[in-house]
Amino acid sequence: MKLNIGCGHKYLEGYLNVDAGIDSLADARMDAHDLQFASSSVDSIVASQLIEHLGFFKSKYFLAECFRVLRPGGVIRLETPDIERTLEVFLAGDRVAREAALQWVYGAETTGMQHRFCFPLELLREVTAEIGFLLQEEEQYQYEHHRPAVRLTLKKPTEVQRKGCFAELRKRMVERKIPAFDDETTIAAQEEILRRLASVDQHDWRNLLGVALHSAEIVREYLRLQADDVPRARQYEEIAALLAEHRFQDVMFELLKSNMAGAGCQEAAYLETLEQGRGIVDALANGGNSGLPPVPDSRVRVFLPSAIKAVADKTFAQGIKECILKRYPEAIERFATATAIFRDNPFPYWNAARIYKVLNNFELARQQYEMAWTAMAASPEIHENHRDALAAEMKDLLTS
Repeated sequence: MKLNIGCGHKYLEGYLNVDAGIDSLADARMDAHDLQFASSSVDSIVASQLIEHLGFFKSKYFLAECFRVLRPGGVIRLETPDIERTLEVFLAGDRVAREAALQWVYGAETTGMQHRFCFPLELLREVTAEIGFLLQEEEQYQYEHHRPAVRLTLKKPTEVQRKGCFAELRKRMVERKIPAFDDETTIAAQEEILRRLASVDQHDWRNLLGVALHSAEIVREYLRLQADDVPRARQYEEIAALLAEHRFQDVMFELLKSNMAGAGCQEAAYLETLEQGRGIVDALANGGNSGLPPVPDSRVRVFLPSAIKAVADKTFAQGIKECILKRYPEAIERFATATAIFRDNPFPYWNAARIYKVLNNFELARQQYEMAWTAMAASPEIHENHRDALAAEMKDLLTS
């Protein structure tokens, strides 16, 4: 079987033409990142001018799906805009050339025709190699006038080793709606989880379960893939399943919020929380009573610093809104929550201090200003740009 994925209105004879669009010429309609074909069942794939419509992260899942469904030795021909040469056309061209280049970068203002991410060639090589493909041929060509493109011919090796496992893992994740395609911070953190899993020996159960501190649901799916082939995998898959049932990354998030570390001590709080979580997981692995906390109300998909900070930043922004609307108790509550999540941002402390000053509670204002100063020291760039303003406000408070 040969596939033409993302066929649109270009129907190829001798291929099963696939597209998600209802007005396409597809023989079969499905998402490119969730192909409905058995593993190792396809001889070759054509994907012309497709991945730029998917976005960076969804393209990785699409490429993993191609890797999964291709037979060993199968080939995919991948074509996409050459973003670097397109920018050269734009910079050197007249108005007509610039207009053509811009549309080649951004796509057309037609449903389904907008471009989400154009891969630089170097990055495309890296991503396809990460998925497991071997680069067979690379060609630069003109798709249309002022629209340079690149064509990569990629081969699935006969020995896929762990790359095949991770292609299957991405498939399972999509089936269970785990990838956060609508949230770049979260899905980038999920990619980090996959990288960590790939770096851990598949027999190193303690460190595999250690990754479950950050995303139990991804580790659960990984261990389920291993359960029939690797000794003891099923035992640890059951532990990961229990952690996922209790949304353990949310448990970790609540443990972090309750940590007593003060302003400017985010790293210490994070590391202490990881040790708490590892203690719970180790107890489970040793057959003991872990005393798993109740399922929390929070909703954190991944427990990693980037995702944690994103939640804190949103909470801080909500506090600013409450402050502007002069709902000061609500603002102070938001700022306190933001600093319990992420302790190295001086601005929640700083704005809480301003509110307390307005309310004539100078002692609490002083405390918040001091915590803002301490947190600022943990962020050199912020310290450099804002220390004088903060110092001036602190001095003004002392003379109030």
